[in-house]
Amino acid sequence: MDWQVERLRQALTSNAGGGTLMAEFPELRQTCVALVKQTGDADEVIQRRLERLYHRHCDEWKNFPPRQLMLPQRKAA
Repeated sequence: MDWQVERLRQALTSNAGGGTLMAEFPELRQTCVALVKQTGDADEVIQRRLERLYHRHCDEWKNFPPRQLMLPQRKAA
């Protein structure tokens, strides 16, 4: 999960914004197209919503309390 969140974060913080997110995760482009058809909202609106969703996901994972318990622990020699 840490790797996935870092990959998402990099795509979200690049200069291209949603374009990079869609390029990095092509399935999101298909999701975006389907949501445009289903909701009638503009492509840009759906892209921004997906970006906010993944920003929230990254923030929530960073603050997920049990995450610290799942990190590898180094044993003293």
